Order: sequence, then structure tokens, then C-alpha cells
Amino acid sequence: MTIEVWDQAMTTLLGSTMTAADGSYSLNVNLGAGAYVIVEAVDELAELGLLDGKETAGNLGGTVDNGQDSNQIGISVSDPPQTADAVDYLFAEIRSSDVFGRVWRDFNNDGEINFDEEDVNDVEVELTGTDDRGNSVSLTGMTADNLGFGFTNLRPGTYAITETQPVDLDDGQEVLGEVTDLGVPTAVADPGMIDGNDRFSGIELVPGALADRYNFGELPQAGGEMPCGSTASIGFWHNWIGQSLIRHLSDYAAAHGGSATQLGDWLAATFPNMYGPGAEYDAARGWDWDMNLAGKSDCYVAWTFRYLHQRNRKTMVENGGVPKVDAQVMALALATFATSENLAGTIAQCYWFNTSADGIAYTTYNVLDVLTVEEAADLGLSQANGNMDADGNVTIIDILHSTNDMATLGLLYDSDDTAEGDGDGEIDNYEKQLRKLANELYRVINGRRWWW
Repeated sequence: MTIEVWDQAMTTLLGSTMTAADGSYSLNVNLGAGAYVIVEAVDELAELGLLDGKETAGNLGGTVDNGQDSNQIGISVSDPPQTADAVDYLFAEIRSSDVFGRVWRDFNNDGEINFDEEDVNDVEVELTGTDDRGNSVSLTGMTADNLGFGFTNLRPGTYAITETQPVDLDDGQEVLGEVTDLGVPTAVADPGMIDGNDRFSGIELVPGALADRYNFGELPQAGGEMPCGSTASIGFWHNWIGQSLIRHLSDYAAAHGGSATQLGDWLAATFPNMYGPGAEYDAARGWDWDMNLAGKSDCYVAWTFRYLHQRNRKTMVENGGVPKVDAQVMALALATFATSENLAGTIAQCYWFNTSADGIAYTTYNVLDVLTVEEAADLGLSQANGNMDADGNVTIIDILHSTNDMATLGLLYDSDDTAEGDGDGEIDNYEKQLRKLANELYRVINGRRWWW
């Protein structure tokens, strides 16, 4: 870095030098009495990813302006015999900070960017805040090229990120990122908080910080009524044709660089209380079953469905009421995956299913065709919960999510309020009634087909 000494009028260069490897400098210019300016040449700063820090006047005093970008220190020198050498005239530089995030189509609404979920481009994102100098900051960017958004070369400060909601998508989950040191995956500052819909605030940036993964999830909007030919009965999924389809549902992902266990992974991620870590089916008379489908093969998922289908009143969960409700729920979850071309390709067409990009997930079914308003509310489906419209229409994925929300470690409708906020591991008479209502709802939805 070049250090220069000028006269006060900045018309005459009196001397210059380069900083040493450790950043120090020494310059012998034999100044007479008067006012001078020590200048740091800043041409190299941008190339080094540095921003102006604070200038510090040394032992002889001087003037600095740290309220804005400055590369000068003013100094007054008395007659040389009465003036010591000027030392500790310092120019501090700081590393710039960056903020990154993404807006994505969170198909299964799990808050994770997974299963080839797509970025949403052309979304406006605004960064606001106050930097370390007290200056207001307001920057606007757009998501583009499936790379999300970014704001770079930022000063330290406290910032907020606000997204303008895309008009053709519904609001999903906001996922709070973290603030780390560039190149070091260790948190170094307060990541802030989710401040309502489409906004993060209180993000603290220190010099050289990377604020990353501040992501905005968006959901497909509810479509029309679920068409016939998009689901199948539990008998279909239990017979050899349905079992064959289950065993091939991850083929599309595996053939396109994805996972050969995508079906099980998707079920576990999307409905973790039913099919995620810790989930288990505790049969009343032994022969329990591991319901955690993460990392499990399609064959294992097929066996799991057969296991659920074969439960009867003697081998179902204790006091579980109707024995087939677990199979009914899984049948609809399988149809949701199978009819999505983004997840499973078009293989389900070979088994007489209608398929589309999103499948049946965001199509709707009128639950009031089967249940009363009160019964639907007991199953977590209501206008108050935000998942049912005024006419009783609910998306298929919200029906499944409501069941997942009322499950504990694989036990459907074990929804007691305990100290931990989970079920108690047993089905009481009220929960038994919920399972009966759910069985009827899922049975009717799964029966919207011409066979089985």
C-alpha cells in the first residue's frame, strides 16, 4: 500500500513509501513547521475486498474524519528541534461483508431446499439497515439465474432483509440463516430473527462476515378439485400392481442424479411425525415396525405399506379403533408422490394415474362432503387454521400435514397435550374417534378411482 505526505493544499507531494509486509511504514521527509496531510492511496483496496476503516492520529495529534470514507490524516508540525518524530499514524482497513439467500418453491413445505425444488427468479428483495457510521442503508436486488439474491461489499452494521411476495405463489416458511466468518463455518455474530412474513431483522454484520441462507420459501397456490384417477385404494397399493409401482417410484430421481431412496426420504422429510426419525408402529400383539423411512429403499416402503394394510383389530395399535387408517393415510401420501412428475417422473401413468408437474398435492378436496365443520376442525382442518376455505376445500398436502401434526413418533392422532407438547404414546377414546373420522375421510379420497 502506498503512503504519501502532501502539503496542506494537496498540491505538492513531499514524499511517499510502500507499506511493509506487516503493514507498517516509515517515511523520512524532514518536514519543517507547518500543516501537512498523510494520505493512504486506496486504489488497491477494492481489489483486496477491503473497505475504509478508522484513521487514527498519532503522538503529535491531528485531524481525521471517520464518518465517511477517508484516506487522510491532517497533522501540524512545529519547528523540528521542538517536535518529535510523528509515530502511530494509522490507516485501518476492514473486510467487507456479504449477505446471500434464496427464494424457492418449497413443494413439501418443510423449510428445506431439497428434492430438486426450484428457485424462484425475478423476486424483489430489499436490504435495509444502519451501518457502523450511523448511515442508513437501502439496497434492492432481484433473484436471478436460479442463484437467489446477494448484497456484497457491505459495511458492519445491523440489517434487515425484506422480500416482496411473488403474486403467483403463496407464502411459505422463512428460514433464518447464520452469520459466519468468510471461509470459516463458525457463527461470529447475531443472525437476527424472523420478523413476521417475508422479513428478517436484527442481522449483525461484523467485518468479514458472511450472512448466508436467509431463505424465503414459497408454496404453489391451491389449484382446482383433485381429478379422478389420481389416487387409489389401499387394496391397489397392497396388491402386486401397486407394490410394483411403489418399488419403482425413486427410479426417476436415481436416473437424473438424485437419490435411489428419494421416496422414503421425501416421506420422512415431508411428514416427519409419521415417517421420520423415531417413528414406529407399536402393534398390540408384537411384530412392531420401524416407520422411519429416511434412507430406506422403495422395497422397504412397499413392505411398510403391506405391513400397515395387514393390521387388524388384534394386531393394530392398542385401542386404535379402525385398523386401516394408517394404511389409508400412507396410500394418499404415496399418491401425492407418485402423481408429481417433479418427484417421480411419469412412471405412474403406466399404472393408470394422471400425473402433472406437482401432481395432486395442491389440488383440493371438499372435506365437508365427508365431515361436518366440527369434525373437520377436530382433525385440524378449518378456516381458523388457515388450511380450509369458506366452502370446505383443503389441499391434499394440507390434509396430510394436518394428520402429521397430530401424530407422535409414528402413532397417528396421538395428540395429547403433555409437558413436552407431544402425545403420550397411547390412544384414548377421543383419539380413537379421530382415527375413525380420518379413516372415513381418507377412504373416500383414495376411492376416487374406477377400480380397486
